[in-house]
Amino acid sequence: MNKVESLISSVNSIHIFSSLDEESSELIHQTTKMVQADKKEVVVKRGDHLDGLYGVMAGKLKIYLLSCEGQERIIRIVMPGDSFGEAIMFSDIISPVYVEALSPCELMFIPKDSIFSLLR
Repeated sequence: MNKVESLISSVNSIHIFSSLDEESSELIHQTTKMVQADKKEVVVKRGDHLDGLYGVMAGKLKIYLLSCEGQERIIRIVMPGDSFGEAIMFSDIISPVYVEALSPCELMFIPKDSIFSLLR
C-alpha cells in the first residue's frame, strides 16, 4: 500500500467517513493535518473555536467539563475510529468542553471547508 492509499484508508477508518468513496476520501485527505498529542496534553480548551473536527487514529482522549468548584465531569471517552468537535464546528460556537489525551495520541484534523465541500 503506497502512502496515498494508506492515508485514504486512514480517513475511512474514522467512523463518520467509513462509507466515503475513494474520490471523497482523497478530497478529505488532501487537507487533513496529522496532529500528535502527548499524554495529559489538552487538545481543545473551553472557549476554543474549532474550524474543523478531529478523528482519532491512535490513543485515547477524554472530553470533560469543569464545575465551578473545579471538579471534572467526564462526558465521553474517545478511541481510535471516533471523532470529536463536530457539534462545535457545525454550530459555529466556542467549545464548552475540554479534550485531554489519556495516552499518546495520533489525530487527524479535518478542516471545516473540506467537510462542507464534500457535503455540497
